[in-house]
Amino acid sequence: MSHRRRTAPILAAAMLVTAACGGSPQRHPAGDADALDGVYRNTITFNEYIAAGVDRSWAAANAGTGLHTMTLHHGRARDDVRGTAIPTCGAHYSLRGHTITWAFDQAPGCNGHFTATWSLRNGELRLTDVKADDLGGSVQFGLKPFRKIG
Repeated sequence: MSHRRRTAPILAAAMLVTAACGGSPQRHPAGDADALDGVYRNTITFNEYIAAGVDRSWAAANAGTGLHTMTLHHGRARDDVRGTAIPTCGAHYSLRGHTITWAFDQAPGCNGHFTATWSLRNGELRLTDVKADDLGGSVQFGLKPFRKIG
């Protein structure tokens, strides 16, 4: 029996176990910037920022309607929080294993960076252990998962 024929049943079983556990096999290795390509969205309200310990002025400037959309594509990102005076910001990101490193393009109203541990399961992007320039950035990216919408 060839090596390929012996491993095929093992790979098929692993895929079934993954599906049964509510996961899905990744199409890209964890370090591939394309692994996160897509559009993601969550909402965080002013009151949720305050409850997480963010100061009122940061929360007021960054909460807007609460609708936060990230578009990720080949290591480039667009980040938009609807209803704020802050423009849609560009950024670049890289992945190393399950660590994302993100840096905003330097533009009026856009700056900063963060690192986090990422996971993508069942259409939800979770960023945990977020280390940003300030508490607001850590909360903005780490408080709630982002649902993949595109």
